[in-house]
Amino acid sequence: MTSRNLARWGGINPDTKADSSALASKADASALVAKQDIPAVVSKAATAQTSLLADAGQYLRFTNTSASTYTVAPQSSVAWADNTEIHIRRAANANLTLAAGSGVTLNAPSGGSLVMTDRMTVTLKRVASNVWDVIGQTVAA
Repeated sequence: MTSRNLARWGGINPDTKADSSALASKADASALVAKQDIPAVVSKAATAQTSLLADAGQYLRFTNTSASTYTVAPQSSVAWADNTEIHIRRAANANLTLAAGSGVTLNAPSGGSLVMTDRMTVTLKRVASNVWDVIGQTVAA
């Protein structure tokens, strides 16, 4: 890779021996962090929850100690953007079941189900209209 290519991609330019993406101050560092798409942590205490557009890109922590269900709403109900991700953590002892809304397909992980127990985390990734991959750890099928 040439120096020109490294500089364009924000890497270290061997001609100047300087990092072309170096930050000038703590204020610049704060601005960089603010620009990153860092998901907010959102606690969910309900036992039955249907996904909302506001869940997109969020880190949802399900804290209710009773068995709970999170239903992924269909495209006809929520205007999901291409490549939407929703991060889900089961933060209580009872099961959390991921459920597909009308016409929705949830593709479970290899060897897994759509059930999560305490401390399991998954990412729901929208791969097509009404089709979501479940990436992470779930209870064995």
